[in-house]
Amino acid sequence: ENHRKPVSVPTETATIDVASGNGNWSIYPIPATDLLTLQYNGEEKIKGVIAVFVENASGRTFNKMRCASLCKTIKVPVDNLGRGIYNIKVVILNQLVWSSRFIK
Repeated sequence: ENHRKPVSVPTETATIDVASGNGNWSIYPIPATDLLTLQYNGEEKIKGVIAVFVENASGRTFNKMRCASLCKTIKVPVDNLGRGIYNIKVVILNQLVWSSRFIK
């Protein structure tokens, strides 16, 4: 018989500032469930279409999204992902401006 105890995992917001412009993003909730919210917190206007990529540790892309430069909050569906650690990347004008890891 398997006796498991429930484990409580706190939900946090991860914020990483990147030195280049458009690097002020945050993601929540961590761990993610069905939707991961990606929010731009910078003052600088985003110039170009926002591309968001969700990858596993091996670099395989699971989700790709494109958003207009006016988007401040992006809802990224992650319900198709199994449990694990994933990378999320924000690319603007073919340049990586922000990346982070999250737990599903």
